[in-house]
Amino acid sequence: MYDVVTARAFGEPGLTLGCAAPFLAAAGVVLVSEPPSVNEAARWPKDLLAALGLVALPLDLDVDGRSGRVRRFERIGPGQAVAPVG
Repeated sequence: MYDVVTARAFGEPGLTLGCAAPFLAAAGVVLVSEPPSVNEAARWPKDLLAALGLVALPLDLDVDGRSGRVRRFERIGPGQAVAPVG
């Protein structure tokens, strides 16, 4: 189990979280790079997050004058093993 799992250009949202969640320790964090413009509700469905025991929190970064969006998901419960959704 890991405290942090990262993903960049990995796959569809459900696939990314479905693959990352089993590696998370209790209170672990998944960091996923985001495209510039996204529909948050459609991209990260609350029912998928609940099934995986995760909650979504925004995290905006400014690195060397370049801004980007990273979505942070924190483990809040054990979650259930679910098949990755693509």
